[in-house]
Amino acid sequence: MRLLDFESSVEKVDLGIPQGSPISPILYLFYNADLLEESEDISLSITPMGFVDDISLLTYSKSTKRNVRNLEKAYRKCLNWARSHGSRFNPEKSELIHFIGRRRVYKAPITLENKTIKPSGSIKLLGAHLDQGLTYKAHLKALNTKIPTLLSALKSITSSTWGTSLLEARKLYRGAIRPALAYGALSWYPRDSNKAKSLKKSLESIQGRFLRAVIGAYKAASIEALEIETFMEPLDLYLEKSANQGATRQVLRGYGREGRLYREILRNRFRRRGQPRLESHSIPILKTPRDSKPEIIETPTTIDAQEESGERLALSNALWKEYKKALEAFYASKWKDRWEKSKKGRAIALFHPQPTEKALKLYKGRTKPFCSILIQLRTEKIGLNGFLKRARVPNIEALCECKEAEETVEHFLFKCPRWMEQRTLLNGLKTIKEALGKRDNSERVVRYLLATGRLEQFSRIDCESALEAR
Repeated sequence: MRLLDFESSVEKVDLGIPQGSPISPILYLFYNADLLEESEDISLSITPMGFVDDISLLTYSKSTKRNVRNLEKAYRKCLNWARSHGSRFNPEKSELIHFIGRRRVYKAPITLENKTIKPSGSIKLLGAHLDQGLTYKAHLKALNTKIPTLLSALKSITSSTWGTSLLEARKLYRGAIRPALAYGALSWYPRDSNKAKSLKKSLESIQGRFLRAVIGAYKAASIEALEIETFMEPLDLYLEKSANQGATRQVLRGYGREGRLYREILRNRFRRRGQPRLESHSIPILKTPRDSKPEIIETPTTIDAQEESGERLALSNALWKEYKKALEAFYASKWKDRWEKSKKGRAIALFHPQPTEKALKLYKGRTKPFCSILIQLRTEKIGLNGFLKRARVPNIEALCECKEAEETVEHFLFKCPRWMEQRTLLNGLKTIKEALGKRDNSERVVRYLLATGRLEQFSRIDCESALEAR
């Protein structure tokens, strides 16, 4: 075995490869490599794709019936390979789908080993769910079935009164859950997200459910405000960025050339007179138009790909670093513009008029009860009468029990005469921004709130344990 500069001695393996061994999928790729080669057939317009034992056959023509005939012929080639390799396919686990560019439904079935398979409305291909129109709807539907399980797992360790700290919960969501939500974005996320407003709304709702668990906020707190407080970019922007990065990696690795050649094959079959041909080789360049998304495009060249492989690799690495930086800046600007124009979460805009990572410093080293209290005060979505009345909680009046004014965060902190003794803990603080915008002052505010015992949610929390970093 050879790994970088290390080369092991030759060892005889008598018992095969252990289950779960990292070398198993590599060896299996060698095992079924010729299956993909034998399945490829230009005359049948068959393009095979495979990952380990998951094999897909793609064909195209002007007729679904012809597509089915081509697939059946290709399957017979697969059976010949299986017989010569001691393997076997299971037709009952096979699926058929017709990808179409219009709303018409095609029902042409396929017969494999005397088993008739009807076309499906959607299929799962390497973790990505694709429907007949190649839209995002099938994958979004599958995502929504996974959300309850992921959310339940996160909530089991992020209770607002005893859970893991905000920063640790954020790290879990950012490193494990959000990448799972973004998996395969290149294959299902629409290129023009402006035409998919319902998708944007759904993704916003999904991220909001997770961020409420992370930060301990009320459901009424705006998602935009929670994204600012946790410095977590909107999920639709993250997915769009991930899809763009995936497409760019394809180009830089040379797959863009293969894609162009594949498109040229299609054009040759359905070419209209006078349509220009595409060049086979190209070089990537970075295009950064003002106020629009940066992209890496390929320009045709007559240089042979083998001759310039070394130069291309160096160029690709440099372009990738430059592109990632430009793309991050572009989406950071989109998030900034969206937040500035938003009418929601304006209470947080008092502290952060723009998205900034500095927002996390307020919660660094703080316990979950502390973070929950602080975010509820800062968003003004907290169990005081003023908010509860607006939330239409039965039998609640907005007037404070002191009968002097509506019980708002400002009234509770600085004006209510019932808490004059406890207010000495505020050490003269007089404004919301001053009290909740600075780290040292926020600790005084939390001490004050716990000393009043005003919120039943935190009535069993000891002041010192809430302030003590875990």
